[in-house]
Amino acid sequence: MNPAINRPTLSSIALGARQVHTITDRFAMTNTYLVEGEQLIVVDPSSATHVHLLCDYLERVLHRSPREIRLVVLTHLHLDHTAGLHTLLERCDAPVAASRMVRELVGARRRYGLPPLPHIAGQMLPRMLDQLDLFLPAYERQMKYITTWLDDVDGLPVDANWRVIASPGHTPDSLCLYNPFTAELLTGDTVVTIERNRPVARGRTSPSLLEETLHTLRSLRVYFLYPGHGWPILARDPLSNVRIEW
Repeated sequence: MNPAINRPTLSSIALGARQVHTITDRFAMTNTYLVEGEQLIVVDPSSATHVHLLCDYLERVLHRSPREIRLVVLTHLHLDHTAGLHTLLERCDAPVAASRMVRELVGARRRYGLPPLPHIAGQMLPRMLDQLDLFLPAYERQMKYITTWLDDVDGLPVDANWRVIASPGHTPDSLCLYNPFTAELLTGDTVVTIERNRPVARGRTSPSLLEETLHTLRSLRVYFLYPGHGWPILARDPLSNVRIEW
């Protein structure tokens, strides 16, 4: 039998059971994502404008209420991805989740020391402690909303099909979300597509850690790539031609 007969085509993949909806506007090109799986999950409520677009989309297109949102996930705490958080929490009563690395690094910076941290954090100090000065106030403001801390390979608390992938490189607290059943990957700013269909891996912390992150992501079966900035990509191997940017 010809094995190509049973090989899925991109058109059949595109018709599959995707769970992710993209919310953005023509000016910012920062993406907010709505995961419509077992529960409603919002990823990166980037601005008040995006939150209004999200709620309108929920009500007018999906005929659902923002009150049904069960979790908000932050891929990292840069303000262009989190500024709409307060506005969103006025519309829903959902817990907010982020990488445990946020708490570790902010705590380390407050103490100006080198406490026993996970292996990943140890590789990035003291360079990251210096960089953290640039955005520490914003991180501390957003931290007060976070109630759930995520570790590498965790399943999301409201939908275990979505797995957490620690992805340091752009920031130490960056994480991706991956669903192996739908082959969908949300990358935050770890991988963006500002060059249309050419993905870019953005490194700001450690070249070696970014390479490790890309190695992990390339090992996954991914057909749908959802970046923090730029256009989603539908392809059998969307990370095959990633360009690294420092």
